[in-house]
Amino acid sequence: VVHYMQVAHHGSSRNTCDELLQLIQCNNFVISADGMNKHNLPNKETLVRIIKNYPNLENNFYITHKNSSTESIFDIDNRIERSSLIFPEAGINSHKFIL
Repeated sequence: VVHYMQVAHHGSSRNTCDELLQLIQCNNFVISADGMNKHNLPNKETLVRIIKNYPNLENNFYITHKNSSTESIFDIDNRIERSSLIFPEAGINSHKFIL
């Protein structure tokens, strides 16, 4: 059991595979990304891959920057069950907000 996992390469879809996720059990994922770069990270495909690998867990995604892109990553979906997006509070150092 892993309590927190840093998602590789800012949540890129090519850096988190099913094989890795099947080796561990975790429901808290830290993503250091702001959604504003040219690659639009974190990639929604990565978050969906995590959710599909842990369908019976409440999945928490700790994203280090809150903005319109990261906050609305699941808006187009009707409902994402058992998953939460968590952002640092205003004034909190984004790299230490889960400690």
